[in-house]
Amino acid sequence: MTIKQQGGIFGRNPTFKTVSADRIEMSDATTVTIASGAVEITQAYHRVDTEAGAATDDLDTINGGLIGQLLILRSDNAARDVTVKDGTGNLNIAGDFTLTNNRDAIVLLCINTGTSNDWIEISRSDNN
Repeated sequence: MTIKQQGGIFGRNPTFKTVSADRIEMSDATTVTIASGAVEITQAYHRVDTEAGAATDDLDTINGGLIGQLLILRSDNAARDVTVKDGTGNLNIAGDFTLTNNRDAIVLLCINTGTSNDWIEISRSDNN
């Protein structure tokens, strides 16, 4: 794989022109907890947990991230269901998706709509 500098995805002023790799490695997922429907992301791979350990919770806003960033979300606890909400907050996905076990995942892309940064769905995997 070769990634060419287009700006944005690696920051505002990358110093490279081309990156070649045979695989993409990410840091291990860290857990983010929903607070009032939102999470604050700090990397490209997170597990999501419900607010106050509730049995279910809705995720409608993702704070953080950069335009062009991919984000992978998984459930943190199979006993607690997180529903990623479509058309709510800054999420635009192909219908609501509930992470019902820790093997479920959704991949999102951060885009700029001209008025805000939104997250659109790239893929989902329901592995119940």
